[in-house]
Amino acid sequence: MKQKQKLKQDIQRMLGALASQHESEFLPYQAKLKALGLTRGTCDSAADRLPLVAARRVGRVALITDGSDQSLDYALEVCSRQKAELDLVLHGKALTDVNGIHALQSSVSGAGITHQAIELKGSSLKELTDYIGSQANLIYLVASIGNPLAHALSENMSAASKRMNIPLVLCGDRKPQALLPS
Repeated sequence: MKQKQKLKQDIQRMLGALASQHESEFLPYQAKLKALGLTRGTCDSAADRLPLVAARRVGRVALITDGSDQSLDYALEVCSRQKAELDLVLHGKALTDVNGIHALQSSVSGAGITHQAIELKGSSLKELTDYIGSQANLIYLVASIGNPLAHALSENMSAASKRMNIPLVLCGDRKPQALLPS
């Protein structure tokens, strides 16, 4: 008798599910489960959503140096103001001066700024513009006035400007030119 009753209930449930099949697209999930005679488990499979975190985009300041540290103080100041990291772009005699490179890196580390050393094998303007073009997070170029590569870059700004959309800051001691009498 129980088997007949259970069979009758199962048939009614199946016929009810078939009758409301066309409505299944509009039924909420719980109603679909109820129509099919299924029960939801006690464990909740939906976890709380975590808050979205914005991707951290760190700006970079490039210090073009041939081993001298004339513009290092300005580069460190800019990095601390902008919360940026420092790229030491080494060229010329800086590539062979291990003590000079170590002194620069220890000064930067002492200031608490993350840095990396990038060596330009030749002191060519093309290598520098290739480096600038490949750095998406670069916000400043800093160099000393006497730096030959920075001087070449400032002289050829029109050719380099196609790939350089960041400011070049030249630092150092230079006597201002006297005003010419008119």
